[in-house]
Amino acid sequence: MYQNFQSVIVDLFIVTSFLVQVCLALDAVKKMIQPLVLLLDKGVTDLIFNKAKKLIYILSGFVLIISILVTWRLFELLTFFEVTGWGKYILLGAFTIYSFTFLGIFIFCKLLLMTAQRSGI
Repeated sequence: MYQNFQSVIVDLFIVTSFLVQVCLALDAVKKMIQPLVLLLDKGVTDLIFNKAKKLIYILSGFVLIISILVTWRLFELLTFFEVTGWGKYILLGAFTIYSFTFLGIFIFCKLLLMTAQRSGI
């Protein structure tokens, strides 16, 4: 539990900045659609994925751990503000799924494009 309001402000900042990062990742994915469509048209996506598979899995695990840690901080905040009931858990579940999904998609798309660029495709 919180000792003072400074920790509450720090956790609010952490959760808010994480949400901003997720929104920026979603915006970046929207900008990467055209190059990804070009890769799909060339039919080389499988080859590129096989080259970057390990890094995609490692970074996805890292994103999952960070999403869980930020979700835990959000849980602490909701408990501090005395949010009760099923709404609290639905919000936490939606927050975790939303953040992990969009950050995972961003990492996947970015690594595919980076690997394709390094391969000269």
